[in-house]
Amino acid sequence: MRFSDVIGLDKQKAFLISGVQSNRIAHAQFFEGPRGSGNLALALAYIQYIHCSDKSSQDSCGVCTNCKQFANLVYPDLRLSFPYYGSKSIATDFYADFKTALDKNSYMDFAMWAQWLDAENKKLNIPALELKQMAQHMNLQPFSDGYKVQLIWMPEFLGTEANMLLKLIEEPPENSLFILVGESAENVLTTIKSRTQITRIPPIDNQSMVQHLERTHELDTDGALRIAAMCGGDYLLAQELLDNSENEYLEPFIQWLRLVIAVKRFEMISFSESIGKKGRVYQKGFLHYALEILRSTLLWKEADVEPGFSEKESEFIRKLRKVIDLHVVEEALNLISDSLYSIDRNINQKLIFNTLSHHMMAVFGKKRKKEQATNTSK
Repeated sequence: MRFSDVIGLDKQKAFLISGVQSNRIAHAQFFEGPRGSGNLALALAYIQYIHCSDKSSQDSCGVCTNCKQFANLVYPDLRLSFPYYGSKSIATDFYADFKTALDKNSYMDFAMWAQWLDAENKKLNIPALELKQMAQHMNLQPFSDGYKVQLIWMPEFLGTEANMLLKLIEEPPENSLFILVGESAENVLTTIKSRTQITRIPPIDNQSMVQHLERTHELDTDGALRIAAMCGGDYLLAQELLDNSENEYLEPFIQWLRLVIAVKRFEMISFSESIGKKGRVYQKGFLHYALEILRSTLLWKEADVEPGFSEKESEFIRKLRKVIDLHVVEEALNLISDSLYSIDRNINQKLIFNTLSHHMMAVFGKKRKKEQATNTSK
């Protein structure tokens, strides 16, 4: 994995490269980023860059022996740990599965990994036996002149055995490098988290996503802009939306907003039911699309920044500018973000959209009352 294989994240790449070039490599690091951000891909590119024997100022060469070994996850001083099932198993028992799944999609998340193992109904974690194997690996003499590397993907699944890792990080063997890659540092033992250098990985920026979709998936500019707007920086969601390319969001969004503004509660129940039947991918795409439309509307209204959408969408945004303001958009963005969080936690989708719509009606209701009070005072 090279930095050039990772979508966007230019600031994070520059920071990591600068640390390697100045020989400032923390022995324990945490790559924290949301689903679809590329945190695992970035961590693998970083480790490869560190060990590349012919690196440039921007990337690993990709052709030296070390790069080829890292690309195939067979570098002798690299060990991978990740959630799996079976307390008497170790991660190496699942290496072939992990490598194949990663080759198929380097942006995979935990749900995809569990599905790959056909283990959605099994308990996956990183058990005590695996932590013992980590300690044994890190205390062996290295085969090469580089680091002994222990990469832990999804450390949130360490459980109560995490204290065993704490001792390793506190008293690391010489030339050891611990790389933790997860979605939420909050779900990792505080004493471990506090001993790591945290690199926070943001969602992929729109421009990088658009360029990647145009180049890799051969979308035209309008199509790439639409997918980028709907996925909210989550490349996994972008891939899912590409597989559901027949879905269009503009007309449903217009219908939803009209019902919200007009406070059509009974019609909204039917709308929520119809959205609830369309599945998680559609729902997330719809809400991310709503986020981007509202952000673009506010930017156009307050900063005269024209939106990068199609002509039809831009015309709608032009009209929408008249009925929103900063407070409406701020509250709406928070409500929609909360709804996305709820969808990820598998809360009933009909309930999510009913609740969101009810609160959105209240937001526009406050705006109307404020305008009426202003007009009365005049």
